[in-house]
Amino acid sequence: MIRSAILIISALCFALSLPASAEAFTKEQWNRRYGGLKARPLLRHDRITSCISEFEDAVSEDTRKEIESMNTVPASEVIAEVCARFINAIADGRLTYELYKEWTVDPTGAWIKHLQ
Repeated sequence: MIRSAILIISALCFALSLPASAEAFTKEQWNRRYGGLKARPLLRHDRITSCISEFEDAVSEDTRKEIESMNTVPASEVIAEVCARFINAIADGRLTYELYKEWTVDPTGAWIKHLQ
């Protein structure tokens, strides 16, 4: 399900992970936002729910159709899966601040393997 839509979703996920100023997070901002995910399952759940909500609001109808044309499930399921993978990768230490910084330089780079 994810492989065919990963570039679209990764670009959206990247955009949603940026602060409102559209500049990359500093390490301090990253730690404030994601620092407690491993120790606090409720916070992890809240971040996943918030990611899904932000994605749903940000995805245009055209993008939604494109995601659905690449998959056998609705776009909402792809979005939920990507959000869960994104937040869980951070909580589990597979997606670190350093990898996030690489992502700001190359949003389609090798860091994708950390979400799979």
